[in-house]
Amino acid sequence: MDSVSVVDVDDCHEIIDLDSDDAEDGQGQYNFNYFGAEPGVVEVNIIDLNLPPEADFNNQQEHNESNPQLAVFNNTAAEETNQQHQNESIPQPQSHHNRRLRNYERLQILCWLLDNQVNGQLKHGTITEASKQFNITRQTISALWNKAKKQKQASQPFNVDNKYINCGKKRVECPIDRIIQLSMGQRTCIRDLSSMLGLGSTTVWRMIQRGLIKAHTNPLRPGLTEKNKIERMKWVLSLLIGDSAHTKSKFYPMYNFVVLDEKWFNQTRKSQKYYLGANEVPQYRSASSSTNIKKVMFTGVVARPRYDEEGTCVFDGKIGIFPFTYQEPAKRASKNRERGTMVTKIISSINREVTRNMLIHQIIPAIKAKWPAEEGLQPFTFNKTMQRLT
Repeated sequence: MDSVSVVDVDDCHEIIDLDSDDAEDGQGQYNFNYFGAEPGVVEVNIIDLNLPPEADFNNQQEHNESNPQLAVFNNTAAEETNQQHQNESIPQPQSHHNRRLRNYERLQILCWLLDNQVNGQLKHGTITEASKQFNITRQTISALWNKAKKQKQASQPFNVDNKYINCGKKRVECPIDRIIQLSMGQRTCIRDLSSMLGLGSTTVWRMIQRGLIKAHTNPLRPGLTEKNKIERMKWVLSLLIGDSAHTKSKFYPMYNFVVLDEKWFNQTRKSQKYYLGANEVPQYRSASSSTNIKKVMFTGVVARPRYDEEGTCVFDGKIGIFPFTYQEPAKRASKNRERGTMVTKIISSINREVTRNMLIHQIIPAIKAKWPAEEGLQPFTFNKTMQRLT
């Protein structure tokens, strides 16, 4: 009884002997033997890939009867190959081009050549016709046919697996220990890190994309002494509600707490980016010194926001931002203003008295004006940053 050699398209290393009389049905369960594996029974589909992708799968059984020497075996190879032909039809541009063929495409070309051969020889013009039909150069078709003839002469099953396994440029690997041994100042940017590792900047960038190197922003935290840590812990524990350790399970809601913080800002920047119109003239900026730019201090005041039962915000908690500035009339006339015009000036020296005046004359009146009226008048507490000033 004749036997049919079956080759796995994806991994052509497992050869099976399939009974040809049973294979004429095209489908079924068959006994098989792997080389070096346990015998078993699997579902086998004999497929002719020469049919167009839109052709019905059942019609391929009749086309297989003319050439039962080649079949495809895999647990899911039949379904995957049929799906690939439905989703990925081979393009047919006008010009030939050398492209890397997939295994199922090489198998399709070999099936077509076997159907058009007579006594092991191709007819005149068959390779040219195959080149036009599959949009592949004649050299590729000839190499595939010559390889198949050598396999047949050696009594080997047809193997269309390509040899592109470990081809191409090898990936540059860098041990993580080399990165860890560098100091933080030597790896602040990709250019510095690539220079210290002896690699290209693009290679380091690809390693970042693969997750081998990760970007990290390291904040500067306050240096607390043991005394500072104890004071912070005492302040946190003082916010617990209850009389004993067993009843102190909840924190004070802090609805009557007001948080204040100060921040210095430069009046302007040495270089500032703007977006202008097509015909707009950029503004001329000047200063007496580009290194000693004047600074102004702001105090931001916020409280805990309030929400009603429906989740609507009735008080956003934003009290305001208060600059440490003052206004006085201009003493002299200039091209920019007349004499006596009110000019805003910066308080350059911020001391205890200036901060107290800011708190009494600006911050507290703003809190009274914006505090929710339904809560009524109640004592409120400033955060610890400003408690020493009160």
